[in-house]
This record gives sequence, structure tokens and C-alpha cells, in this order.
Amino acid sequence: AISEPAATLRSSSVSFALIYNINVIGAVRLVQAFAPTMKAPDNPAFLFISSINGQMGAPGLSAYASSKGALDALTKTLALELAPSGIRVNAIAPASVDTPLLRSKFDNQPDPAGARAANVSRHRSVGSERRRMSPTSPCSSSPLKRHGSRAAFTRSMAARTWRAAERRSRHL
Repeated sequence: AISEPAATLRSSSVSFALIYNINVIGAVRLVQAFAPTMKAPDNPAFLFISSINGQMGAPGLSAYASSKGALDALTKTLALELAPSGIRVNAIAPASVDTPLLRSKFDNQPDPAGARAANVSRHRSVGSERRRMSPTSPCSSSPLKRHGSRAAFTRSMAARTWRAAERRSRHL
């Protein structure tokens, strides 16, 4: 993934296009290249790396956060489209990872230490809402069957997604 450490109003449309090309269109190209030859007996799957910021937003990283939100939507769509072929599509959404990209975001703030502390606090509030996924949960295994033939899929990205999947699984 790449990003431009800038607020939305200071980000260039060229940067947005480049970031979306890598973070979203790159996933599309990958699936288009490999999905046609993937076979169900081999337990095929795609796993994308999203970000908690795709759900929460990220001040100062609007292109990155919105591209990860787009990747989340793409993951859900692909899961529904590829489930009839037995291909699973999942994404994981880690919280902040100490990388040069994250450090540059903090360093570009008027108070880098304060920005880092606010980020940690923001992630802790989301982390307290999350539930631990069990190996038998509907979000961690093959696509679910609903109404006998239609496949439905959810993935474990954030607490809202988990709660929605839990509600759906009660109605199956």
C-alpha cells in the first residue's frame, strides 16, 4: 500500500488516483488474473490487507483510508461473486503498524507526539469493541449457504462487520 500524508483538501487528485490504482485496482487485477484458473477442490482463496482506517477514516491520510474502504467493499463484492465457484475472499484490517508511512504521518503534524497518542487512543477505543473470532465463526470459514443455494459472505474486519454477521447467522 502507499499513501500521501495530507488532509483531503491538500491532497492532489493525481495522488488519489495513484493510491487507488495500487490499493484497489491492483486487487482487481490480481483477481482477474488468477480467479479463472482457481479450482474449488484446492480450497482457493484471496486474502487482501486492508486497514482499520478503511472503517474509521484517518485524518491526514484521506486517500489511503478511502482506498482501504474501497478495498473493503471490493472484498465483500468479490466474495459474493466468487462464492458459487468455491473461491473465498477475505481481508484483514490491522490497526496501525509502525512503518515509515505511519511515522511520516505523525511527523507532518504540528505535535507529532500528540498525534501518535491520539492515534493509539483511537485504536484502543475500537479494539475494546472488537470480539475475538472463533475458528468456527461464519467469518472465518468457507462461504455460508443461505436459503439452500445462495452464498453469503462476511469477513472479520471490525466490530460492526462481526455483529452484522452474527445477526445474519442467527437467521440462516
